[in-house]
Amino acid sequence: MPESAVAPEMVAAAVTLAMMSLAPLIGAADTLGKLHPLQASAARVAAQLDDAGPAGPDTTASSTTPRGHDHDDAALHTPGPTLAAPAPWGVRVSGLRHRHPGRGELRYPEITVRPGEHVAITGPSGVGKTTLINLVAGLWRPSAGEAVLFGADDPESGRSPEKIPEEELRARVAVVDQESRLFRGTVAQNLRLGAPEGALTKADLHHALAAVEADEWISLDDELGETGLRLSGGQRARLCLARALARRPALLILDEVTASLDAESEADITALIRSLDCTVLTVSHRASTVASSDRIIAL
Repeated sequence: MPESAVAPEMVAAAVTLAMMSLAPLIGAADTLGKLHPLQASAARVAAQLDDAGPAGPDTTASSTTPRGHDHDDAALHTPGPTLAAPAPWGVRVSGLRHRHPGRGELRYPEITVRPGEHVAITGPSGVGKTTLINLVAGLWRPSAGEAVLFGADDPESGRSPEKIPEEELRARVAVVDQESRLFRGTVAQNLRLGAPEGALTKADLHHALAAVEADEWISLDDELGETGLRLSGGQRARLCLARALARRPALLILDEVTASLDAESEADITALIRSLDCTVLTVSHRASTVASSDRIIAL
C-alpha cells in the first residue's frame, strides 16, 4: 500500500467519529426548535405579571365562579378557565405575517372561521400551515397583523391571543399535533397534564375517555409505558385527543394528527372529530381527513 494511502478501516473510524461529534449539535437544534413555543408562552406569562404590578393580578372574577356553573364566555370577557361547556370561539386572521429568521416572511390571506365551524387548512409543505396554527394558538407572535379569537355574540370584536390571560387561553384553546406524546404514568396523570392543579375531576376524565370511545379498552388507573409504546397509533391518538377534550376547549386545533395512522384508525378519528361541537381547525395532507370538514382553505 502506498505511504499516502489511508486504510479503509481508518476512513470508517473517521466518519464514525465525525457523525458522533455532530449528534449533540443536531439534538440541540431539535431541542431549540421544540422550545420555541414554550419560550413564547413564558414570555406571555412574564408580560402579564408585569402588567399586574407589585400587588399581583386581580383574581376576584375567577375565584368567585363556582365549579360546574354555566356562564356565558362567548364574548371572551370572563377571565380564568372554567369547565362549563363554553360557546365555541371563531378565528379572524387579518394582515397576518410571520418572519422566520433566515427563511423569509410568510404572508397569510384574510381568513374567518365562524364559531362552531370545522375548517381544514391545506397546502404544500413549507407554505406555513403549522406556523399559522401556532400564531392562532398564541404559541408564536406575528411580525405584523393579527389573529383574533371571538365569540358568536360579538363577531366584530374579540381578542388577539396575547391579550387573553395565559391560563384562560390554555384552557380554551387546545392543540393536538403529530408530536403530541404520552408519558410514563397513569392515564389520569396523562389526561391532567398541563391542566391547573385540581381543575379536572375524575368525572371530567371519564367523560373525556368516553368522548373518544377509549373507556371500553383502558381505565384511568392503567399505567402507560414510556411514550405509550404499548398502545397502537390509533389508541395514542385517541388519548392525546382526550387530553385536549378534557378541558372542553372552545377552539380545537389539530395538526396532522392522522398522518401516521392506518386507514381504519384514520376513519375512526376523523368521525370522532366530526362529532365535536367546538370550533375545529384541522391541518392535514390527507384528502380523506379534510373531506369531512365544513370548508377547506388552501394556502
